[in-house]
Amino acid sequence: MEKDADNMRSFDMDALRTNLPQNRRGLSRYYSGKSRSFTCMTEVHCVEDLKKQEHPDAKKRKKYSDRKGIQIQPTPCRRVSSTTQCAAPYIGV
Repeated sequence: MEKDADNMRSFDMDALRTNLPQNRRGLSRYYSGKSRSFTCMTEVHCVEDLKKQEHPDAKKRKKYSDRKGIQIQPTPCRRVSSTTQCAAPYIGV
């Protein structure tokens, strides 16, 4: 029983993954990495054209633009009872 438990702990999924077939389609058969989008493949003249250009400042802009200028005060969450939602008070009857 202990031997089976030791075998289960030492089972390695990497060996199984390496034997699985790779189903790659399109450009991923020939190029791995982030690639640009093209409307027509005739625009591609070499492998370097496929490579997506990096814009390091874009990540910073996106990170800070979401928070800039928005100042929302935190409000406590509270549950509204169903009696106050459905029935209005009768006054003067």
